[in-house]
Amino acid sequence: MKPIVSLRSLPEPAYILLGGLLPDNGEGELRVLRSPASVLLFEREARPILEFFSSLRSQSEAEEFATEHDSPGALETLVTARTLVRLPADDELGVRVMLGPLCVRITAPAHVATDGETVLLRLNERQAVAIGSITATVLSREAVQSLEESIYDVARQSGLDKNVVWRSVMHDLTGVLLTGAGHLAEVSAP
Repeated sequence: MKPIVSLRSLPEPAYILLGGLLPDNGEGELRVLRSPASVLLFEREARPILEFFSSLRSQSEAEEFATEHDSPGALETLVTARTLVRLPADDELGVRVMLGPLCVRITAPAHVATDGETVLLRLNERQAVAIGSITATVLSREAVQSLEESIYDVARQSGLDKNVVWRSVMHDLTGVLLTGAGHLAEVSAP
């Protein structure tokens, strides 16, 4: 198993939940916020797999999890149902195609670092994920936009090539998705 270092060059396919797990509402329902206007309900038995994939996972990790939980074929079923997003290996453009129509919802509190440029997404008192100012601008758009639209807007406004913005965002988004500081979502209800 090779570790995930960057979405720009995944050594093997990777998987992540499409949407974010919502806190327990006291009724025992397992809810996933799929888009700003769409919440999906799942059976309680799905909690372990949805929690596992709420962070970016490699193909090896996913297969090991499926084996441990006696769930062969679950991975393909979840991808087909659009519960999970599968990101291709060694294909930066393919990852962009998969991420482009989606938005990213940051769930960790954000603070500007002492350098005035970096934004820290606080996971807890001792841990944070650092993202650059370009990525922070892309992810903090007021209107809910797809990554592709946000990247295009930021590139146009800043005078940067959109490929430069994509590379910066993909680098930072790796840390965001690996740590659970944010999640992918659809821009609108399916």
